Amino acid sequence: PEPNEVLLGEMRRRYPEPFETLPVQVRSPHCWRLFVKFCFFSGLPIAEGEMHYLVKSAVKTTPSSPGQEATHEFEEIALSHEVLEAVNGVVS
Repeated sequence: PEPNEVLLGEMRRRYPEPFETLPVQVRSPHCWRLFVKFCFFSGLPIAEGEMHYLVKSAVKTTPSSPGQEATHEFEEIALSHEVLEAVNGVVS
């Protein structure tokens, strides 16, 4: 969802104490941007449309009880372009 008065009102309702600690300047929806992807290594947000890399792998899980078969769970790891450049020693 886009940041707007309704979303901030919901945040205020769900998290009243932390919300009250926010400076008045950032209680406006115009000061916010929502992110849904974060770099696995740095923890920094990856903006929509920003160059990044995805590592996809299948992880075999062990059965939780005898007689069950092992399953494969798919895991996706996001890496920011800047982190990958730093790891590879590339200067932009």
